[in-house]
Amino acid sequence: MITQDILDLIRQRQGIFDSESKERKERRRFERSMQQAPLSADDFQTFKKNFVDKYGGEKIQNTGMTHSEFLQYLKDGTREGDRQEISSLREFLRNLEK
Repeated sequence: MITQDILDLIRQRQGIFDSESKERKERRRFERSMQQAPLSADDFQTFKKNFVDKYGGEKIQNTGMTHSEFLQYLKDGTREGDRQEISSLREFLRNLEK
């Protein structure tokens, strides 16, 4: 959903208008209006451990991370879904609106 928002902003700035149906636009507006609860890094790890076999082409280990993710975590302490990633995405979106 966020990806679609980014594409819409880029198209709007370039003067490219969307040719999707009125119903689809309404549906997208409705979906955007719904609040999504943020998924913590711990919850995402648990989800991957329980429901995902491979992520990014690598096998999920018992930790809920791939080997690459675990090495990244050991290196700098970050995991996918950490607040730092979310805030940088929000800043990117704010800069697009300027």
